[in-house]
Amino acid sequence: MKYTIILLIVILVIGCGDYYKNRVEPLEINGVVLEKYRDKNRDYPRLIINNNNSEILLTLYDYETSGLWNYLQKGDSIYKSKGELVFFVSRNGTKKKFTLQY
Repeated sequence: MKYTIILLIVILVIGCGDYYKNRVEPLEINGVVLEKYRDKNRDYPRLIINNNNSEILLTLYDYETSGLWNYLQKGDSIYKSKGELVFFVSRNGTKKKFTLQY
């Protein structure tokens, strides 16, 4: 039983890394957080970002440890360069840097 739980955690972390590498890293984000919520079916932390007049749905898994999910609020400005996992969040004249860690 103990080994099964460890294996599941390893699989989830590897899957999470693939998601960030393949789906998040290629994005260029220059927008505003429209919504921050937890998915009702899977309880994943989700963001909807208005990015240059189009909406991006972004999932930040619970095991991501940068603190980005906890810090973000609706209305925050959020920026990310293509090819990176570094996010900048601006709120009330303050800019914070978060590097996704998984």
